[in-house]
Amino acid sequence: MWMLCWAAALGCGDVNAQTRGAAGAMKENAEAAFARNSELTELDAWLRRLVGRFRILQRHQPLGEVDCVGIGNGPGVHCIFRITPPGIQGVWIDVYVFGLDLATPGINYLKLNSDGTAEGGVAKLLGSSIAFRGDCPVVPVGGPGTTISCWRELRIDAPHATKPVRIRTRMRHKFVSRAPNRRTSIVTLPSESDWLLERVLTKTGP
Repeated sequence: MWMLCWAAALGCGDVNAQTRGAAGAMKENAEAAFARNSELTELDAWLRRLVGRFRILQRHQPLGEVDCVGIGNGPGVHCIFRITPPGIQGVWIDVYVFGLDLATPGINYLKLNSDGTAEGGVAKLLGSSIAFRGDCPVVPVGGPGTTISCWRELRIDAPHATKPVRIRTRMRHKFVSRAPNRRTSIVTLPSESDWLLERVLTKTGP
């Protein structure tokens, strides 16, 4: 009899342990789902801060304008940059598309440059900023025998829907070239830009 009672007690202990384990797993899943939904909500709010018309300023000097519109009912933004660099005739047009990446979760972007090349990436939101890092399109310059590697960081800070958006870009081009005398040289050319996108208020009523 004593052995039967002892065996029954062990069986109840196993059941209780399994129940507690299942409850713990459900709690962890619920917390993870809540955290993911909260993160997606923050990403959606950040994307909506990009919508609007902006004036581009570089060192307090006008550089161009940007029009950003929402895409459909989902969290997506399409931006057209019209840039008029000082001392250069014509207008540079760059197109950006920003969207929600559910797998990361984070922000996915695709950029079509004025020269027809494309680039993109995915990054997570940190506070009010997001930073995309990676290789940029390789453009052969300098004649035959020249190869170029290119690295770019694109950082966008959108703190509030009524405040300016700041875009900072860092690039590093590395040239490995061969001179006519067949001597090789390596040249690294860094470049940086810091733009302030000042929101232009549009008239909504009569």
